[in-house]
Amino acid sequence: MIDMPHSTSVTSRRQRPVLTAAIPMLTMAALLLAVVALMAGCAGNPPAPTVSPAPTAPANVLALIRDQAVAYRAPFAVELIRDAAISEAIEASKQAEMRGDRAAAEAALRDALDDPEARQRYAELLLARGAAAEAEQMARQSWQESAQVGEWCARSWFTIAEARELQYAPNGARQARERARDCMPPSVDRY
Repeated sequence: MIDMPHSTSVTSRRQRPVLTAAIPMLTMAALLLAVVALMAGCAGNPPAPTVSPAPTAPANVLALIRDQAVAYRAPFAVELIRDAAISEAIEASKQAEMRGDRAAAEAALRDALDDPEARQRYAELLLARGAAAEAEQMARQSWQESAQVGEWCARSWFTIAEARELQYAPNGARQARERARDCMPPSVDRY
């Protein structure tokens, strides 16, 4: 049968593999714990993402647009026949703008937006306060309803260009400036 010394050796053989397997498991667990601790130490706070500030309209975007468009004035002027209320609204807007009251200038034009000049002026004021998408839409509508030549045509496209700059669309802005070139009035031969 089984004698005592023999059973002891069988018991020790069974424990030895268990002990040998336990030591590498402890070593692996300690190594894994050390790696996790190192990774946690390296993680820290991630760097803050760099957010570029939202572009703002140039300090005097109105002057910028209007100065660029002066080159597109025709040697002759064609005055539109318009309702007296629209003429008064445009004049009131000009006066408010000269006083530096852009809110009043916008308010004066709100009831006259059927007129392309009034709509263009309103688009420029929208752009000056940073409403780029609205300004672009209004300027495009103004261009579509205007003579599509001369200073007002150019003002529309320069407004669109500046609005696109504010909307992070530099290629669109470049295209709008190229379209403004088509606004140059034909030369008139005088005899």
